[in-house]
Amino acid sequence: MNSETTKPTQPSPLTRQEHNLLVQLAEGSTRTQVAKAWDISVSRVNLLMREVEKKLGARTTEHAVAIAIRSGWL
Repeated sequence: MNSETTKPTQPSPLTRQEHNLLVQLAEGSTRTQVAKAWDISVSRVNLLMREVEKKLGARTTEHAVAIAIRSGWL
């Protein structure tokens, strides 16, 4: 998802799992689909997403994706 010309403005604060979650959601997967694919509960996906939003200062999933794209992490 990272364009070849976008360089990260700073290191990503996200763990690999949090980053992968954002990638999946940015590509259109639902939280339920991610939970099934990863064999974890939807509650765990929701918890991971809350952590992502907190780390990025985002208000919503869409906002977190936008921040990550603008920062060059996706």
